[in-house]
Amino acid sequence: MKIRHYLRYPIDIARAKNRLSDRSAGTSVFGNRPIVLDLYTPDLLIDCGRHFASIAHYAAQHQSALIIRCQRLLLAAIAHKPFGTQALEMQNVSWVGDDQLVPANAVVMTDVANRDVTRRLNGQPITTMLIGKDFMIGDDIAPAGSVMPYPMHPAILKFADRSCLLASRATSNRSGLFFAGSQRAKYGRDVMRKGFDVLNRLEILDCVRQTYEQRIVTQRSEVQSADRMPIILPPTEAGDAAVPISTDQWLPTLAQHQFFLCCPGIAQPMCHNIIEAMSVGVIPVVEYPERFCPMLIDGQNAITYRGRQGLHAAIERIDAMDRDVIAAISERVSTYYDEHLDGERFIGRLLSETNERRPSAICLPFHDENLTAMKSIKLAAAAVA
Repeated sequence: MKIRHYLRYPIDIARAKNRLSDRSAGTSVFGNRPIVLDLYTPDLLIDCGRHFASIAHYAAQHQSALIIRCQRLLLAAIAHKPFGTQALEMQNVSWVGDDQLVPANAVVMTDVANRDVTRRLNGQPITTMLIGKDFMIGDDIAPAGSVMPYPMHPAILKFADRSCLLASRATSNRSGLFFAGSQRAKYGRDVMRKGFDVLNRLEILDCVRQTYEQRIVTQRSEVQSADRMPIILPPTEAGDAAVPISTDQWLPTLAQHQFFLCCPGIAQPMCHNIIEAMSVGVIPVVEYPERFCPMLIDGQNAITYRGRQGLHAAIERIDAMDRDVIAAISERVSTYYDEHLDGERFIGRLLSETNERRPSAICLPFHDENLTAMKSIKLAAAAVA
């Protein structure tokens, strides 16, 4: 913990107590096997606590309580994060001190290696969360483990249950290459090129605007000709989309389009909008396919490219595709989401596994360092050793 956590503690712990105080739903609603997050560090609070919030949401989908076991200082830090405090408000979430026992039937996940676990358990095994790590990096190597999927934005999760996704996937008359999202200056930082060797968000949008200016519209209703695939981008003068799309309409809006231009986030390439697009069968046009596990494959479940010229070539390839090919790729995108990116299914598998079969570690590869390059170096070194 850092000094800022101590300075903010009085206000943040009061906020935590307030968020945890209303539990009108009662515990009987969440009668399934509970999940315990046995936290020693603030590592899970990356991305404003959105991964923490997504675990809470998916636990509730399975009628499972989520019990947070940690010190009060860490509880306060959770409450300081916008999505952390949102999770604390959920009816299935509760907190216990680090000296208390957890239910014997609980699925326990911790953020430290087994050798560093010091708290009492109730006879159950623990699953280590490798946060911001790959299985092949560092000392924590668990090749038989699982990879927790990068989550949707917490505001979208309540509109992304199975019935909503299936309804959006059934959308007919899809068309166009689409992007909507912030264009603020922070998305144009050089960290993408220096850290990951990919274009940043503003570079991608600028590249498309310079080359395809005559085909760009700001919304689907402006499309006047179907001769060429329309490109739907927000206007450059807006920091965010000119007409904000409400959260309940985001997935249906995505589903009106055939392709999504996957622009990176601020600190890392991965961004929640690619997950949301794939959930409704929209084909990602993406420069970072290797950050998925398993890796996205060009022409199978994505359109991939490298650099500005590669992006131009990708759009030209899309222009040449017939509708049957696009429909087949879209179907495989939906299948990929169901098998590898569906957080509800991932949590469901953890809850259903017996103690003997539950993975000893799961990887949460949400990091702002290019560990993929480090992995390649490590594998190459092992090959010649």
